[in-house]
Amino acid sequence: LEPLQRRHVLAIAIPRFSVLALISMAAIGVTGFYAGWLHVGNLTALRTTDYGQALIVKLAVLAAILGIAAVNLLMIERRLTRSAANDPVPFWSGRLRWTIGGELALVAVLLLAVGQMTSMQPARDVVAERARQMAVPLVGESTSPTLLLAPGVAGLNHFRLQVPDAGIAPDTEALLRLTIPDRPDLGTKEIPLARVSGNAFEHHGSELSIAGTWRVTAIVRNPGEAQLQADGNVTIGTTAHTLDVPGDPWRFRTTGGVTGLVLILLGLAGGVLALFAQSRRSRQESGGLGFAALLLGIVLLVQSRIDPALANATGESAIDPGDVAMVTRGEEVYTAMCLSCHGTDLRGDGPASVGMEPPPADFSQQHTMVHSEEDLLYWLRNGIQGSAMPAFEDTLSDQEMLDVLSFIRYRQQRFMEATPAPPTTATPGAPGAPGVSGVSGPAGCGVVPRTMDEIAALAGKGDPAPAGAPLQVTGATLDDVTRGAIQETSALLVSCTNALDTMGRLALFSDAYLAASFAEGMPADFAATATDAAGPLPVEQRLVLTAVQDAAPLTDGRVAATVVIDDPAGQFRPGTGAPPGTTPEIGTSVRAQLILVRSGDRWLIDEIRPL
Repeated sequence: LEPLQRRHVLAIAIPRFSVLALISMAAIGVTGFYAGWLHVGNLTALRTTDYGQALIVKLAVLAAILGIAAVNLLMIERRLTRSAANDPVPFWSGRLRWTIGGELALVAVLLLAVGQMTSMQPARDVVAERARQMAVPLVGESTSPTLLLAPGVAGLNHFRLQVPDAGIAPDTEALLRLTIPDRPDLGTKEIPLARVSGNAFEHHGSELSIAGTWRVTAIVRNPGEAQLQADGNVTIGTTAHTLDVPGDPWRFRTTGGVTGLVLILLGLAGGVLALFAQSRRSRQESGGLGFAALLLGIVLLVQSRIDPALANATGESAIDPGDVAMVTRGEEVYTAMCLSCHGTDLRGDGPASVGMEPPPADFSQQHTMVHSEEDLLYWLRNGIQGSAMPAFEDTLSDQEMLDVLSFIRYRQQRFMEATPAPPTTATPGAPGAPGVSGVSGPAGCGVVPRTMDEIAALAGKGDPAPAGAPLQVTGATLDDVTRGAIQETSALLVSCTNALDTMGRLALFSDAYLAASFAEGMPADFAATATDAAGPLPVEQRLVLTAVQDAAPLTDGRVAATVVIDDPAGQFRPGTGAPPGTTPEIGTSVRAQLILVRSGDRWLIDEIRPL
């Protein structure tokens, strides 16, 4: 084009391009800042990681691009659009070609930096790993492996030796030699390492038991080759090293987050249009609408924010009743913090619940199963106003809150799956009154255990139990108190089995039953195994008492009742040393007949017959 025609075209095109470019840069700025928060998080992660340094290069290149763009916008554009007819238009349009070419070249460099970042571990993850472990570089003539220590303090540590040589054979061996130069009297500790996936070797032990500066020698032996050796020093303290780990970034629900982001971008676009508007009315309309969209977008983002404890990068629920480890940890938290109010079976009937108004939540009820995860976590963190529910924000960590909520969700699933028990009219507050459906947790084994002296006094005093004689039922009806006592004993039997509490379980059996079980004397190893604190059964192996049926009085003064127990791992045993014929068959669902005898105000198991 002729110079004047060129100026006319550029005067129309450049301002329009500038508007689009500023809106685009605003969008890149907002989303890029959030992406940096997600993947970096703080200045420590930015400065000390490869990902952060690559981001610094990217930002420097971007700053150069924006600098050139500012020259185009503030100088060249004005010269081209406002110059007089005799101004040198070709000169400024030539400058525009050079600056645009420079921008394109820098954009190519920017894309290379971005491509490099996509193959790197995010800086946030790197800093989090460093906070959990200590890296010890080892230097050798032909190899320079890295030793990772977690947590890197005096005591128990996890050792991981990473060898950079990709050609080591599958049967390569590695070991560590540890010495303290200042303590030659301690000698040398040699640690053989186990080969794991990749070129890595691991060990778990307490060899670094003394604080001080240790000399570490790593030896790698390839069959048929000279051994590789590398050395280094590491200072071991009594407290873990501190590192500035980024805090949890904000995460948002998809609908609210995307809508809020779009409104913010529209608000920024309105601000840019207001800057370039020619008339006062256009500036006011664009600016006013943009400000309103920006404000509304911020409000939506804040409202759609997910609690950091529930937010995760995978999009899956942070509360997981199918995670056995979480449920097991959650049961421990529940027993310590929640059982006194909500009760052993989560029915809101704990010993501290008496007189509470409103009463603690009964988690077996349907309405407690429909609350959102956000509501549950909020109540657990902040308490419930107008009730006795306290705030646990300063007592429990986020992970402990997720664990106990996973345990509650797990139990609620079992409430829904369990076969409903027959209705009971036991005395209110009496054990067993809430019913029996659901898991009888280990914490419910609240009985005074038998003592070894009691068992020894009964051992060798009875005869093995004969085959069960036919039972004679009177046809009378049991009273409600007796029914409740039978349910109590049945539930305690399951609870003590889940708790692996042998002596507590034996307290549920009559003297006659135990004398018959130990007719040949007490086994030599019984005292050691019975008192071994093995801890509760894993959650997936625990018994579920699903029903107590057909309770009826017998002519000999005892009562009989049928129990139905879900026994997924075959753990149900009525008592140690039970005579042949008294142990029910093991299966997913076990049915057995309990014959109980009265002992004071309790009913104890006198016989068990498989069905």
